[in-house]
Amino acid sequence: MLPQNDGDPDAALPPEPPPTVTFHQLRREIPRVYLHSMDFYQVETFYLHKPIVNISNPVQELPTDEATLYVLSPRSPAVPTHNWEPISPAVNTRLRYRLQLRFRSDAEGMPLRRHCLLSLERVPIPRNPDVPPARLQLFRGSRR
Repeated sequence: MLPQNDGDPDAALPPEPPPTVTFHQLRREIPRVYLHSMDFYQVETFYLHKPIVNISNPVQELPTDEATLYVLSPRSPAVPTHNWEPISPAVNTRLRYRLQLRFRSDAEGMPLRRHCLLSLERVPIPRNPDVPPARLQLFRGSRR
């Protein structure tokens, strides 16, 4: 069964089982998050409220002395020294929005009042339908 996406190819990701442990349950014990990506996800990393360490090769750059590691990555890190489990749902980072200030007119069928001449709306940024969704997910790795 395909996920509902209302005609938008970027709106839906394949369904996946919910994580057994979530970031919010672990947020106090996470010292830092390693970001394994060529992109810098400023918004996604800001709201984690954790120090972010960028890495390009997890096998070589992840510390070997830490028992538990947290990696923000598009896929499960291929580091054989740890067992990896997702602790967040996959996020489609191409679903971006912007705020738009719009003048209302009487043609919209709404009576004009002094307090509603402008509206602030959240609208999606147009996307290229040929580009697949960009997934980003937080993984916890426990040393084997």
